[in-house]
Amino acid sequence: MTWLRAFAHRLVQADPDDLVPVRTRLWCTVVMSVCATLTALGQSACIASYQMERKAEIPIFWSVVSFIVSTCLPTLIIIRRDRQPYAACLVAGLASALLAFDSLTALMTMTSMVARRKRLDRLTLCCSWSALATVIAFWRDLSMPGRTSFIMIFFTVKGSPSPNHLPIGLALWTVMFALALAVGIYIHMHTATEQASAQASAARERSSELEASLGDQRVADAIAVETHDTLAHSLSLIALNASALKVEADKLAQAQSPAGPDDWHRKALEAISQRADDIRQQAAGALDETHSVIDMLRHPDQVIREIQPDPQTSLTRQSLDDICRESRDTGMSLNTWIDVQNLSDLDPAVSKVAYRTIQEGLTNARRHAPGMPVSLEVTALPDQGVHVHLTNPMPRTAPAQGQEHVGGNGLKGLTARVAACSGQCAFGLDGHGQFNLDVVLPFRKIAARQE
Repeated sequence: MTWLRAFAHRLVQADPDDLVPVRTRLWCTVVMSVCATLTALGQSACIASYQMERKAEIPIFWSVVSFIVSTCLPTLIIIRRDRQPYAACLVAGLASALLAFDSLTALMTMTSMVARRKRLDRLTLCCSWSALATVIAFWRDLSMPGRTSFIMIFFTVKGSPSPNHLPIGLALWTVMFALALAVGIYIHMHTATEQASAQASAARERSSELEASLGDQRVADAIAVETHDTLAHSLSLIALNASALKVEADKLAQAQSPAGPDDWHRKALEAISQRADDIRQQAAGALDETHSVIDMLRHPDQVIREIQPDPQTSLTRQSLDDICRESRDTGMSLNTWIDVQNLSDLDPAVSKVAYRTIQEGLTNARRHAPGMPVSLEVTALPDQGVHVHLTNPMPRTAPAQGQEHVGGNGLKGLTARVAACSGQCAFGLDGHGQFNLDVVLPFRKIAARQE
């Protein structure tokens, strides 16, 4: 009995590799339940009437029990055909063989089993069991005389001799069994075809996405090549010319005879040499950044890693000192008010946006208002948030107050990045001709963000 329990457990337990995702429809379940119940009741009633005519107590009790059970058992079996088709098929076959049931319930569950499962060994076993159960049910019904046979009621004409039961029963059993098997195979193949079509459609969509990504990568490669051939080349020429200018300025400075501490010619040449060296270093740095951008275009999978915050591009005391010193070294008149606390606890994403705000504001001031004084205010307090404010006068050619000043792509991109961090960004000219860039960010702590 141990092997029998193990076998029954395997039949009841679902195997993911054996499943066919057939969609169970409610109306099909209702129709099948009604038909199976009515035919089971009709078969049981015919057998009960025949046994009552014989007045055999045990057969009468068996037929009455079968009639009572037929009111609910076919419906329960049909309902369970979706989740446990093997068990439903075995129970339906057992009911058809041992009770006064007809074979319709067994054939329906066999159809459901063939439609929903793939294992050929189990399918063969269960189909054989269903075939045997339906043969027993047919033989039991056709062995009853006259109009007590549920099947022969439909083939016997009143007043005519009874036809031969055996050929009719054999032909009817063959047709019903073949039809049930064919319907199950059809549902199985139709579902498998739909599943394959869905997988093929998903594969086509994935292929289209990959093709689009490949097209974007080709565009990025073309941009990278163009950037390398134009911008990188121009920056290289700037660095080269700046280096040559420094060499010539040094030569002229050395050629000048020191006439005294007030020799302004020599001092001017030394200043030119220093400026040329600054230009060369800045051009070299810009060239390195250009090559980094080109590498990012050629290797987009490394973009996320490349743009992650680091100490040089985050709001730290060292980075603030460096960016202010670099701005003053270029000749900018920069006034600063800085009040920062607990910068190590600040979310790296917020810290990076704050630093980029300062960098963008100072860059715009050098580009659009050269020689103008710049005021920078940075506040980063846990209880007040992060506030960056830059102010600088604009040349007379700048738009007057009230005119549209939408800013370039840098300010638009900065606005989007600030909004992504739940902050606010505002910029424009005030009534005094001052250009203001004001950014407010929340002081999100690292631990709070990770929670």
